Parts: sequence; C-alpha cells; structure tokens
Amino acid sequence: MADAESRDGAYNYKTLLCTNIPELFLDKFVARTHFGRFGNLVNFVLRPRRMTCTVSYATEEEAELALHEGNIYNGHEFQISYAEMETAPAQKTEQWVDPDVQAELSALSSGWKSVEYSSHGKSVMKPPSSGAAAIYKPPAAAPTERRERAPSQFKAAKQELESLMRKPAYTSEEKYRVLDARDKWMRLNQQQQQDNNQLLPTAGQATQGYCPDMCPEKERVLREFQRQVAVYELQENSDDLICHKLAIKQYSRSSADQETPLPHELRAEPALHMTMCYLMHEIMDLCEHGQTPIGDWFHFVWDRTRSIRKEITQQELCSLSAVKLVEQCARFHIHCAARLVAEDPSVFDSKINAENLTKCLQTLKYMYHDLRLKGIQCPREAEFRGYIVLLNLADANFLWDIGQLPVELQNCAEVRQAIKFYLALQDTNIVRFFQLLRERETSYLSACILVTYFTRLRVLGLHRLSQAYRAPRKHEISSLPLAYISKLLGFPPKQEDEAAYFLQHYGLEITGSSRVILTRIDTPEADYKLKRQLELVESKRQESVGECICGETLPPATLYRNHRPHNSFNEQGYLKTSAWMAKDQLPNAHQDEVVASNQNDEKNLFKVPMNSIKMKLPAPTEQQKQQQQTQQAQEEAKLAALQQAIAAAKQRQMELLAKPEAEAEAKAKREQQQLLQQQQQQLQRQRQEAEAEAERQRIQRIARAEEQRQIENERQLTKQTETLYQQLIEEQLNKICLRQLRLHQGTIECYHNLLDNLSQTLVKQCHQQHHYELGLMRRYWKRWRSYRRYQRQKDSLIQSLPLHFEASPSDDLVNAESAEEPLRLMRRYRQGEPCNYRQLLAGLDEQCWLKLDLWQLLSKAMPQFRPGARRFYKLVISLPAGLIGDQLEYQLDRGLLQHPLADGGDTKADGRFYILGLAQGIALSVVKLRGQQDQRTNRLVPNANGLVCLGHAEHLSEAKQRFHSLEEVSGCPYMVIIMQQTTSYQQQKDLIKQLYLSDLKRLKEWRLFCQRPGRSLMQTVQSGITFLASQPFPSCGSLLQQVESREFIVNHLGLELFQRLRQDCFLRQLYQKSPQFCQQVYNEAVRRLQLVAGEDLSMMPQLPPELVIYVEPITTSNTNRLEHFSPNWQSIEPRQKLVQILEDIKLPTLSDSPDPSQLCTWLLDYAQLSQDEDNADTIAMQSMQMLVNGAAYLDVIELWATERLKYVLGHHERKKDLILPRCLVYKVSTLKTHFQNPWFFEFQQSNSHNFKINLNNIMPAANLPLSPSPTIRTAATSPSPSLNELDFHDIVGKAIAVLERSHLRQERQTLRDLNGPQSREKAREWDDPDPKRQRLTNKRNYENM
Repeated sequence: MADAESRDGAYNYKTLLCTNIPELFLDKFVARTHFGRFGNLVNFVLRPRRMTCTVSYATEEEAELALHEGNIYNGHEFQISYAEMETAPAQKTEQWVDPDVQAELSALSSGWKSVEYSSHGKSVMKPPSSGAAAIYKPPAAAPTERRERAPSQFKAAKQELESLMRKPAYTSEEKYRVLDARDKWMRLNQQQQQDNNQLLPTAGQATQGYCPDMCPEKERVLREFQRQVAVYELQENSDDLICHKLAIKQYSRSSADQETPLPHELRAEPALHMTMCYLMHEIMDLCEHGQTPIGDWFHFVWDRTRSIRKEITQQELCSLSAVKLVEQCARFHIHCAARLVAEDPSVFDSKINAENLTKCLQTLKYMYHDLRLKGIQCPREAEFRGYIVLLNLADANFLWDIGQLPVELQNCAEVRQAIKFYLALQDTNIVRFFQLLRERETSYLSACILVTYFTRLRVLGLHRLSQAYRAPRKHEISSLPLAYISKLLGFPPKQEDEAAYFLQHYGLEITGSSRVILTRIDTPEADYKLKRQLELVESKRQESVGECICGETLPPATLYRNHRPHNSFNEQGYLKTSAWMAKDQLPNAHQDEVVASNQNDEKNLFKVPMNSIKMKLPAPTEQQKQQQQTQQAQEEAKLAALQQAIAAAKQRQMELLAKPEAEAEAKAKREQQQLLQQQQQQLQRQRQEAEAEAERQRIQRIARAEEQRQIENERQLTKQTETLYQQLIEEQLNKICLRQLRLHQGTIECYHNLLDNLSQTLVKQCHQQHHYELGLMRRYWKRWRSYRRYQRQKDSLIQSLPLHFEASPSDDLVNAESAEEPLRLMRRYRQGEPCNYRQLLAGLDEQCWLKLDLWQLLSKAMPQFRPGARRFYKLVISLPAGLIGDQLEYQLDRGLLQHPLADGGDTKADGRFYILGLAQGIALSVVKLRGQQDQRTNRLVPNANGLVCLGHAEHLSEAKQRFHSLEEVSGCPYMVIIMQQTTSYQQQKDLIKQLYLSDLKRLKEWRLFCQRPGRSLMQTVQSGITFLASQPFPSCGSLLQQVESREFIVNHLGLELFQRLRQDCFLRQLYQKSPQFCQQVYNEAVRRLQLVAGEDLSMMPQLPPELVIYVEPITTSNTNRLEHFSPNWQSIEPRQKLVQILEDIKLPTLSDSPDPSQLCTWLLDYAQLSQDEDNADTIAMQSMQMLVNGAAYLDVIELWATERLKYVLGHHERKKDLILPRCLVYKVSTLKTHFQNPWFFEFQQSNSHNFKINLNNIMPAANLPLSPSPTIRTAATSPSPSLNELDFHDIVGKAIAVLERSHLRQERQTLRDLNGPQSREKAREWDDPDPKRQRLTNKRNYENM
C-alpha cells in the first residue's frame, strides 16, 4: 500500500501505452492473444495510423508483469509505458440542461424502470436512488430563459425550412435547395425528438441506408448545377446535363465538420450491387479502347469503387454480398497494377494503388474472420489469401498469419503457389521465379501483383551476374551476349530492346555486336519505368476486363437497365408529400404514409391542452352556469378517457420493453443449442478422424509389404535388363558403324561430282571472259590503227604547211568544237612549247569533250565551306559480275573522264583506284568494284562519301546481297542505286520491296534511278552523283579542334581557371576558410580536363588515306579542319599518356588545418609532399608570406598548382619516360559541357560526386619523386550534347589568359633572400648537403618566426 500511495497520481498503473508496435498487431486477435498471457484484459484500443495501442488490465500486478516482459513479440521489440491519467474535460457552464430531460436520461440508463404519470398527463422519470438525482444542479436564473427560448428557435427554423420545401423547383439549383432544406428539416426533427426524449439512437448501431439509386437525388442535382459531371455520366449530345440513369455517387472524404449521413443518402446492398454491375458492364472494358483517355478512366472507376467501399464501412455491412463487392474492388486495383504500370505518375501512382489494394485486403481479412465466427465460409477466401501472400513476399511475417488459418486454407492451391514464389524470391532465383510466372497455374491477377517485383528481382540478378562474370583485373573486360542476359532476367524472347534499355539504365554498356560489358552497376537517381508486360502478364487474361474483375460470369445487364432513378418532385415541380420524410424511397412507401398519418393522430391524441389565460369577466348568468357545468362534465369525461389512453400506452410500452428481453433469452437458447450441435459435430469429426487414422495406418502397412515385394521384383528385373542392354548395345553399334561407313562413301562420291561440275562451270566462264576480252582488244586495236593512220596524215600535212596563222582556214576554226585546243597545238608546234603527254593521252579517245567530267560536276554540286579551300570526295562504284557487268564497265569507261582536261590538273597512277586526281579544287578518289567484295577490296571501301550501285532487274538476289554487304563494310550514309529494265512505277515499288532497302539502317538518304529506254547510262550516273554531292558534306569544323598538348594544359589549368573560380561571393568565403575545399576544386578541374582529353574519338569521320597527298600544308597546329589533323589523331595511346600526365598534375590530399602555431610546419610538410624538393622551401615561404599578408587559401593553392604544373611538365621533358604528345584533338562540345560551364558553383565538399575514369591499357606512371596523387573516380563519359553557340565570356577569358601568359613571371625569392643576412653558421646550415638535416633546420627557423 505504501508503494501504491507513493506513486505519481498522473499515471494509470493498470493501463499500458504501447508505441512502435509490430505490423502483426494490426490484427486485434494477435495482439489480444499476446497481451492476454499476462492477465485479464479489461480494455484494448488499437490505433493503426499511429502504430500504437492501449491495454488495460484488471490489477496493477498484471500490468507491471506485462510492462517488464511483454515488449518483445516475434523478435520485434517495441516500447511500453504507463498511460497518463485521463482528466474529464471542463463542462460548458453556459449550456443549460432541462432537469426533466436529465432525470429521464438517468432513468433510461438504469433500465427504463420507475416510470410514473402525473395527474396532468405528463410522464415523469424518477431516478433510481437519491444519488442519481444529485448528479446535476441547475443554475439559478438560466432555466426559465432557456425553456422559453429553445422551442421558439426550433419553431422558427422549422417554419423557414417548410416554406422552402413548399416552393416549386424547376432548375437543378432550385431542386437542390429544396432537397437540402428537406434534409435539414429532418435533422432538426431528429434533434428535437432526441431533446424531448422521444427518439434515442441505439448505441453502437450503424445507419442502414435505403437509397435505391446508384447516386442519391440530392447529389445528382448538386453536381449538375455545379458542372461537376464526369464524361461517362453526361447525356447524349450534351456537355453539362447529367444523365440520371448513368450517374454514380462520388467519393467524399470524411471530415470532422461533416454531418452523419441520413438513411436515404446511403445506398442499400442491392443498389451497391447494381452500381458495380453497371461499372463492370459499361465502364471497365473501356480501358482496352485506344481512343479512351486512360487517366480519366482510372480516376473515374477508382473514385466510384472507393465510394462503394466507404458506404460498406459506414453501414458496417458484413455479409457474403458485401464481401463480394470488396473483392471486386480489390480485383480492380490488382488489374490496374499491371495495366497502367507504364503510365506517367501524374496519371497512375503505383504506391497509392498499392495502398488502396492493401486497405481492401485488410477489410476482407476482418470480414472473413467475422463471417467464420458466424459459421459462414466465403467461397473466394482461398483466392484472396493467395493475393495477400503475394503482396507481402518481402515480409516473412505472413507465414505466421498463414499458420493461424484453418487447415483447408493452408493447403489450398493458391497459398501453396504463392509460397513457391516466396521461396524463389528469397533465394533470388530469378529463372525459377519467371518459370513459375509462365505456368498455367499462375492466374492473371496473381501475375499482375507479381509485376511489382520484376525490377527489384532483375536488379538483384544483374548484381549476381556482374559479380560472377566480371573480370578480376582492372585492365580486363568481360562481356556476355545480350540475348543470354535477357533470357536470364526473364525478358520475353522478342523484347531484347527492353532488356538493352534496362541494362543501359543501370550503367552497363552494350557494344555493336550486342554484347554487354560487365562493369560496376550504377545506382540511378530515377527509378526504372517498367513497360507493359503484354507477353508475360496480360496474355494470361482470356476474358474481358469486366469478367476478370467480377471473378465469375457477369450478372445480367437488366439489373440496371430497367431501373428508373427516383424523383421526389411531381409534375408541377413541388416536393411530394411522401418525400418530406424521404420514406417514398422505400419499397413500401404507401404503407409508410398510412402509418405516418396514424402516428400524427396519436400525437394529437397525447397533446395536453394548455391552461387558458385568466381574465376578469362579469358574473355569469344561470344559463351560462349550466353551460359551464355541461362543458366541465364533458372535459372531465375527456380527461378520464385521456387517462385511460395513457394507461394503455404505458402498458404497450412495458410490453415493448419486455419483448427485447424475451428475444435475448430465445437468442441465448439458440446459441446454446448451436454450441451443443457444434460440440456433437466436433466429437463426430474426431471419431471419424480416428477411424480414418486407423484405416490409414492399415493401408500403410499393406503398402510397405507391397513395396518390399516390388523391390525384390525390380532387383531381378534389373539384372535381366542389364544383360539385354549389353546385347542390344552391341547390335546397335554394329548397325551404326555400317550406316556411318555408307554415309562417308556417299559423301566422298558427292564431293567429287560437285568438284567436277564446279570446275567445268569455271572453265566455261573463263573461256567466255577471255573470248570477250579478245574481241575488245581486236576492236580497240583496229580503232588505234585507224587513228594512228589519221594522225600520220595530219602530221605530214602540218609539216608541209608554211609557218603562219592562215595555214588553217577560218571556217574550220569557227566550226570546230573547241577553237582553243587547235590554237594551242599550233603554238606548240610552231613556237616550240613543251608537250603535255598526259593531256595528249587523255585526248586520244574519240569525242573526249563529250565525256562526263566528275571534277567539274562535283565543284558545282558540293557545298563550299571556305572560299579557296580544297574539297575532298571519295566515290565507290559497284558493278555486277558476269556479262552484264562487262557491258556496264565498258559503258563507264567510254563515258567517264578518267583524267582532268583543265590545266593545273594532277593525277596519280595507282592501280588500286579507278580515278585518283585533283582538278578545279576537288581531290577525287573513285573505287570501282566488280561482283562481291573480298578482303582486298574491303580495305578500299571505308571512308567513302557516296555509293553508286548498278544492277539488273533479272538478278535481284545477287544485287541485294551485294548492296547490303557494301553498305555494311563502307558505313557510308548515302547511296544511289541504278537498275536496268525497270520502267513502270509498280515495278519500281516491287523492286524496292525485293531489295529490302528499308533494312539498311545506316543509310540516311538513298535514291533509286531506273534506266529508261532512250536515255544513256552517263545521264543517269550524272543525276545520281549530283544527288550524292548535294548531301551534307562531313566537316569537323564545329565538332573537333586540334591544339598543342602543352598549350592545352597550361591554358586551362593556369590563370584563366583561377580567375573563373573567384567569381562567386559564396565561394570566396569558402576559399578564406577551407584550403581543403580549394584543393578539391582544383583537382575537380583537372579531372574534368581528363574527361575532355581521354574521350574516345574512334567513331569520328576520317580523311581517305589516298587523298592525303593533295592536302595543302599549314604553318600552325591549331586547326579545326579534318585534313590538317596530325596522323593517328584517333589513337588511344597518346590520350592515355596525356590523361596520366594530368593525373600527376593533381595536388595531394590536404590534411586538416593546424593551429596557428603549427602553420609553418604544416605548409613546409605539404610543400615537400607536393613540390620539387629543391623548391619546396621557397614555395612554403612564399605561401607563408601570402597568408600573413591576408591572401585567401585559393591564392596559395594557385601558387602550389602552378609550381607543380611546371615541375611535372619539365620532369617529363627531361626524363622522357612519359613523353607529352605534341597535339591533341578534342570535342568542342565536351569541353564546353565538362569544363567551360560554371561547374564550380555547384561543387561542394560534402556532397561531391565520386567518378571513375576508364584508364584501361594506360601506360604505367612515371617514376616521379612525388607522393602518389589521390585516386581519380569518375563516371563513364556521357555522350556529348548538341553543339552550343560561341560564348562571349569564353572568348574574353581566353584572350585574357593569352595576355597573362605573355607577361614575365616575377623572379622567385628563396628563404635566404627573405630572411636577410644570416650568420655564417646559419648559412652553413642552409647550404648543408644533407637534406634531412636541412629540413630540420628549416622547421626550427619557421618556429622562430
């Protein structure tokens, strides 16, 4: 007692408050079972949203035991403490309560006993004891005022509402105001009846609705005049009028100021089923229509199903039909989890959908439990128990929930299938997981729930693959085929693009040969957006969406089509009399009206007339006295009849009070009988189980004996089988050997026959080609002989002419095709000009001025980037093999000019190229190919600017194969196809389909030219080459830039960098406080420069090697022209060397800033760590002077970075162990993106990102006498963005940097110069050759300063 009295009175020591409870305690049965182990529970309150509960015990000892031992459940520890003592809220003194009402309420609480009637006809409820009457003490003056004021307020409010209800309503707004007044009038009547103790609501009983429509009438008219009508609820050909037959009640959130809904505002179970039937018939399947906005559809159905669930909760419905409705709502959310998985989060949020699904399943768990206690088994419980397990696969606590279920539910197929998925997920067995998913036993809705695990399981599987197959060494690369990884990760066979996107999202690179390079997996900021799983999930659904959500055959559509919405107004627009109490919405509305009229009569009967007002009147006469006596007798008779009626009403009231007690007794008897029946059934079930167990044991004994007998038989059969197998194997081996011998002999014979046929075919082809070549030689020999004979005659005539201009007639000169050429020949013969034999050989052909001049054609068609600059072009011409190829080649040789005619032209004799020369500012290279390409010709094709492919319509298969192989080898994006014997437009379309030109993915532009009759081949070739030359010419002027490597490093890491770093005010404060931040900013700049220098440029365009001889030399190395780039500028080795040199330029990591007394030592140590040993003391002293003079740490870091840069570059030039490349070619866009943008504004020390450069195959670092720089960690360089325009600030910054470099640096001052004249002893200490002793002496000098 002393201990109890000493306790604080602010706590209730019988009640415990539990916080952070386990999720299993959300099931009240589990929580009550746990806390019931420590004593008798008096009260248990669960608060799921706060994850807390309150437990009350009978005694303080039980509560103390639970406090010490009950804070751990199933390995989960939670907090338990005593609950605070609840204090009664302060009563409002200004509110007065009628003492008669208080007495009546007290009598009601004691069981409706002691009811008496006064002599005036008023019922008085007497309290059961004197203590009850002392509960309330009314104030002195307030009661009379309250009694007089309350009835008048009620009456005025009712009169105002009744006047509104009697008004006609023609529009939606007017109807809403009338119906709203009706609802307020009904609530006012209820409140008045409760105040008068005529209507007391039953405690704990929910309101049962009887609205017959899918949407209450008041909400329909409200939404119509407020224009809140959904698309699916509109009338035909209308944008604002609601269709009352299609309207469905909206969901409204519960709030504290929201009034309790009236019964006619809540839909009964038939109306709820009608609503769900309409949704499943008419709305659910709209998501499969392409023109339906999926977002509007989802939000509409979600809102209406949530309204159904809310009304089930408000009415506390717990029946099989209510369970069916909640199950259909849950199926809808399960279906949306897979159908809308690829939608934008603004349309569909998977987390909110999962939360609604969890609420549905939690409601179903409670309803299943309550119905099971009533002896009702739900037919679909096994299905949804399986869904609950699938939704909680990541939480092993669901196994405990399964253990609490009946045995038949534990052994059902749905739960067993879900446990298989759980085991596969726990073992990260992704192959087993997707095998189970593809089985027929896995239903469509189960697969929809499992979609949420796809991404997480694939990421775990990808980690396992990367750890298993990744190369152990840094410079090695391991890869796997994309198809293999796609199969392992469960992607469908034909969706490798989705697998590639998934791998690239997590930072894995995919090569051109469809192989995945296994590196470290990134953790992206944005989650992976899963696509629709059409093959894995949605293919399992074989019925419509409505049938899938219904779970069975859809109910008939007549359930809602024959329904007529309720209307409370008559034809004149007035509210019906039967609708004043909303009883017209009940099926027996007419009977309710009759009952209501009788009740009104009874109310009039029980009304007691008020006492008349007393007034002074003159004395009555005899006749008046007789009349008064007669009236008094009549009034006494009426009073007697009234008292009899009151007594009869009292008797009826007592009978009504006794009726619930009789019903309770009958109910108890029925429950007792049911309990006896259950016990008998349980005994009978146990007896049957015992008999079944005995029978099972007998069957097991018989089975064991039979099994032993079968084992003996199998042993004997095994011996016989082995002997038979040996004989059969020998026979089969002999047969197989004979068969293989015959096949080998037949193969050899076929090989010899095939060899003979091929030899004959090749001999015939060679003979035909030789015969054709001999014919061509004979023809050209005859032409040459005739031309030579004509030339001799011409020479003899010229020699015989006199030496003057009039030797040739003027008419011949005017009529000649070209007068300039004859005049030039005349000058050469007569004046002794040197002879251009190449020009003469070019003119040997007949009609050479009619040939196609490619140089002239390209000079007109190609774009000119810079006036006067040479242009380079490479053309590949592909001809078919055989006789057709010979004819086309002959026409090309006759029609193409192979040497330039103009003066100043230059050609190179190279047998590999068909045409190679320079004329009119065009360096041209033409490669002519015959038939299929081989290794020799494949080396001539790359870097081509255009492809001209000739073919014949009769050899499409050969042309298709040749075109595709040429496009693949060359990589050229432009092609012209010239086909013979194709005239009509339909033939051209068929030709394009047969050649599969759409499969040529690398081509940007292509055109098909058909050789028409009457048109020469050269005209068609001219049109094709004009088309190719007009395409965009590859130029790297805006993409690449070449500079000297030393200039590149000095310009970007020198004065310009530190000027940019000093721009921001916030960064200046960090520069003053943190030298480590300055060092990290400088190293970040070096790292970004490494990204620019180390970028892979192997895929950029190159100048054809054969055209290099025509490149004009330039005096500077800084250029952006492709032809002037240094040789091997795409090689990776110089870039790796430059990246390694930049790695050496980085500053070592700074230690924490010391005390001011240790600043000198700290500066000297870091100078010796980061600089040359010869200059370390000087640099440390300069840094000390800068800090003393008030300089920022950024100035000190600039000094250290500059000195280290000079030392590293000078060291590499002297030692020549890691030679700096002369020139560097980089992408301009990469430099702008990674270095020239204001990246330092966002750089902070605390959240700086870690990167890692891919330094595979980098040469080992030079043996510098410096401490190792910190490891560089950068991410793989992202693809360069689009090119930006020139920035004015960048240009000005570069100009300032160039001017600053032109100034001479100030001469360095050493420690000896700064300290002034020293003694000879100190001078000897400075000049001491021992470096260790010299460093110790320097430290002492710093400390003396």
